[in-house]
Amino acid sequence: MTDDKKNLNGKANLNQMPERRAVDAAEAQKMAGRCTEYNDSRSEKRNFKCLEITGVKFKDEDLSGIEAHYAKFTDCEFEECKIAHAEFHFAEFENCVFNNCDLNNSNFSFAGLGSIRFTNCNLDGIDLPFANGDFSCEKCMMQGMTAQNANLKLRLADCNAYRIEANSARLAFDVRGCNFRRAEFNESCLKGKIVQTDLTYAEMNNANLTDLELVDSATRNLETEGAVGFEEMTDGLENLWENEDEE
Repeated sequence: MTDDKKNLNGKANLNQMPERRAVDAAEAQKMAGRCTEYNDSRSEKRNFKCLEITGVKFKDEDLSGIEAHYAKFTDCEFEECKIAHAEFHFAEFENCVFNNCDLNNSNFSFAGLGSIRFTNCNLDGIDLPFANGDFSCEKCMMQGMTAQNANLKLRLADCNAYRIEANSARLAFDVRGCNFRRAEFNESCLKGKIVQTDLTYAEMNNANLTDLELVDSATRNLETEGAVGFEEMTDGLENLWENEDEE
């Protein structure tokens, strides 16, 4: 077994990038069409590892459970696709969009997100530990998403990110109208702006909040023990929905 195959099947090696194989649009579409009858054992038909795919639009495809470790997707569009439980360890995305897709419980560990955009997608339970880049979502479900130790620019609008966990992360926020109830941002460096967002029972303990601005957001029972910059961040901020029952 080669070292590259060992890395794909065992512990990932940050210092070694396997060689990618470029596939054209016709081959990529053919591969997607063979992804049928998904089950937990995953067949070879769902092997997208180390592929380089550019300029392909996937529509109404069932890509659930694909293994796309170290793959690279550039200028690709995914529309109404099932991509649940997919594995994108160390994958790269450049200028890719997802519309009305189901990606629940997919794994983007160590992924490079040059620009990735989601609209009306199910992102519940997705994992982005150590992911890096630009992550934009509009009207998405993101409950239970994890982004531990990630370095992300998060642009979120009208998203349900209940219980999102992004501890020990570096996050630049452009957030509006989201649900961050019981979110965890402990020991993270948080920058940017959060507007009209529910942070009830969220945690920002030992976080750096010096460059974070909250506007018209609910902060009832927000935990900030040991945080830096919280007083300046909430100067003049009103606690909204104070009588709302705890979820």
